[in-house]
Amino acid sequence: MSDPISHYEELFYDLHTGVVGNHERPHKPAMLLAVMDLIESGALTENLIPFSPELRQRFTFYYDIVRLENDRNTPINPYFYMRSESFWSHVATSGNEAVVRALSSPPTIGKLPALIEGAKLAADLWNAVSHPTQRGQLRDVLISRYFPQHRHLLLNQPVVSCVTKEDEETYQLPGRSAGFRRIVTQVYEHQCAACGLRLRRPDGATIVDAAHIIPFSESQNDHPRNGLALCKNHHWAMDRSLIAPGPDFHWLVSESLDSRQAGERDLIALSNRPLILPKETAYHPLPEALEWRQCRLA
Repeated sequence: MSDPISHYEELFYDLHTGVVGNHERPHKPAMLLAVMDLIESGALTENLIPFSPELRQRFTFYYDIVRLENDRNTPINPYFYMRSESFWSHVATSGNEAVVRALSSPPTIGKLPALIEGAKLAADLWNAVSHPTQRGQLRDVLISRYFPQHRHLLLNQPVVSCVTKEDEETYQLPGRSAGFRRIVTQVYEHQCAACGLRLRRPDGATIVDAAHIIPFSESQNDHPRNGLALCKNHHWAMDRSLIAPGPDFHWLVSESLDSRQAGERDLIALSNRPLILPKETAYHPLPEALEWRQCRLA
C-alpha cells in the first residue's frame, strides 16, 4: 500500500458505528483514541492491546466528554465489535481460536481474559500510530469527524496534545479528508443540492464537490452533516456568500444579486427552493451549520 495514512484516514472516517436517529454512538472512535493515548504514554509498547483497566479508564475519559444521555459506558462493546473493521482483530488464548471466531457478542468482562489475550491492529496501522506525527494525524481525523464540538477540549488534554505547530498547519487545511468527500458525494447520490445537476463518469469522477457548510478552516468539523454536494458554480457562489442553505432547508440568496445579469438571475431563481437532501435523514445538514451560513449571507 503506497499511502497507509490516507487509507486509514478513510477507514477511521467511516467506522461502523451504531446509529440512533441522527446520533452516532461514540464508542468506537473513543476506543481508538484511548488506544493511541496508551501508545503515546508508553503504557502500550507492542501490538497486542489487552482489555486492561488502563484502557477502560482512558476510554471512560473520552466517553464522559462526548456521551449523550442515552449512551452507556460499555468499553467491552467497541473492544469486541471493532473486529468488524478491517484493521482490528483479536488474538485468542491458546486453544480458544475457534470459540473466539464463533462469538457473535462480547463475553462478560470476567470471561474475556480466558478467551481473548488481546486485540491486534493491522501491521501498517500499528507502525503508523507508533509514530508521533502520524498518530496525531489519525487522532485529528477521529476528533474532527466524530467529536468536532469537543475539539478544543480534547486536543488540549495532556496526553492528547502531541500535535506540533507544524502538524496543525498541515491537518487544518480545508477539505483535507478524502473520507468527507467520498461520504458526502455518496449520500447526495452525486447530485447538486442546489440545481440537481448529476453527472458521474465510469471512472468514478463526478461533477459535484463535497462542500463544507462551515469551512473546515474555521470549524475543524469534518462530519458529513457539515457538508453539501454542490456543483462547481453553486459551490463557488456559497463560498462567496451569494447563496446560503437556510435552517428550513430552503435556499436563500443575497440581495446584492442583480436580476439584470444573466448569471445572477440563475442564482436569484434559487430563492426559497428546497435543498435536494439525502434520503437518509441522519445525513441532513446540521441546523447550527445552516444558521452559520444564513448569518453570513452577503
